[in-house]
Amino acid sequence: MNSSFTVASLSQGCRNAPGFARIALVFAVLSCLALGTGCQTASRHCDGSSAILATETLSQGLAGAPFVTKEAFAVAATDFGATVRKFGAARHKLAQDLSARLSLPLPSEAETFFHAAITGNWEAVSNHFPLVKEPGGYERAIPQLQNELWAPIHETFGLWEMWIGWKEDSALLTMFGDSILSSMPKGSIYFGGTDCGRFVITAMNATREPPTVFCITQNALADNTYAAHLRATSGDNIWLPQVEDSAKAFQQFVDDWKTGKTPLGADIKTENGRMQVTGVQAVMAFNGILCKMIFDHNKDAHGFFVEESYVLDWMYPYLEPCGLIMKLNPQSTNNLSADIVARDRTFWNQYVGLLEGHPGFTNNVQARKAFSKLRAGIAGLYAYRKMYGEAKAAFQQAIRLCPASPEASFRLAHMYEEQGRTAEALKVMADYLTHVPPDARDKAAAEYVERLKNASSTVEPK
Repeated sequence: MNSSFTVASLSQGCRNAPGFARIALVFAVLSCLALGTGCQTASRHCDGSSAILATETLSQGLAGAPFVTKEAFAVAATDFGATVRKFGAARHKLAQDLSARLSLPLPSEAETFFHAAITGNWEAVSNHFPLVKEPGGYERAIPQLQNELWAPIHETFGLWEMWIGWKEDSALLTMFGDSILSSMPKGSIYFGGTDCGRFVITAMNATREPPTVFCITQNALADNTYAAHLRATSGDNIWLPQVEDSAKAFQQFVDDWKTGKTPLGADIKTENGRMQVTGVQAVMAFNGILCKMIFDHNKDAHGFFVEESYVLDWMYPYLEPCGLIMKLNPQSTNNLSADIVARDRTFWNQYVGLLEGHPGFTNNVQARKAFSKLRAGIAGLYAYRKMYGEAKAAFQQAIRLCPASPEASFRLAHMYEEQGRTAEALKVMADYLTHVPPDARDKAAAEYVERLKNASSTVEPK
């Protein structure tokens, strides 16, 4: 087995694409555009009873799906900025503890950054972050921090980005985080893929006493420094891949690549005796193998939940909707029960109304994209199950939440295309383009529309 390999990291903001065979790369590009910089990749920070009222009202929707009131939303409108700074302080302490335990010096640049994150404002934080990373790269740390100490810094900055990107809307961020955390039993393992799904949930979970779930981002498992950080912080409580396990996963990836099982866009080359993997789809295929290892080794003792970024196809037979996110069952299932589907439909009908009733939601682009993506992920599960009616309704809700976000429109159009309903696919794309200014339209959108037009002359709707 060749254990000498390099896997390219995913760049900022380019993390949230679904993976369908023929237009996987188009989806990859468009999901990057959909979430952009702001949404890549027990603490009740409020005063207890009010926040609990809000989360309990929403979490009950998973079982009984009661009416969710605007009042429940309003009581969550506390200062999320306090959580941002509290998390910065907690991550600073974690970095210091890791530094002492692992004999890894914490450079002065990192100390200065944490001071800004705890006591300063966004200008100070954004000015100091470049001092701890290499020029031109979002996630590449300076050499002194290319180890277990990088993740606490990266996560601290990531949460600050979410706070600013979501227009410092405490209510929306609280509802996003509490709705997800309240849907998972204590001790669960949570895969958070988008930036908001990773940073917001990690922060709200980490500032609880004690934290209730294990937070992992599936998009960074191929990164050796992130994997080492996970082992250092959670390796005593859950099974995590060791270096030799990563080597086995990489060999499996290479074998799949040789037999044509890897997605479009995978690129492997040998340079100076080391195999290098590049391309978003290739990196996520490798991450998916590592996710499956974690799942297989822990599923008997821990529940699993997923906030989807890129689709990992192996998960689909195990998934079911669970509030804003999805539950990863320990065994695959042949279908989704009528009860599960009904609860999901009721929950989202209420939740969309709740969001639309919040005065800050309409103009909060990053929040709209984030909630839209969550609904599109569940719609994709219905499409995989060939539950086309439910998929259509869920995709349409995702589009309603953010008409200018391309992912839901592309995935709905692709579903229609697979059914031979090309005219309907074209209408979906035409509607999407009306919400995007001409100078902001991506080339991939125009190419996809052109391909649909060419296909419409030869494919009859079914």
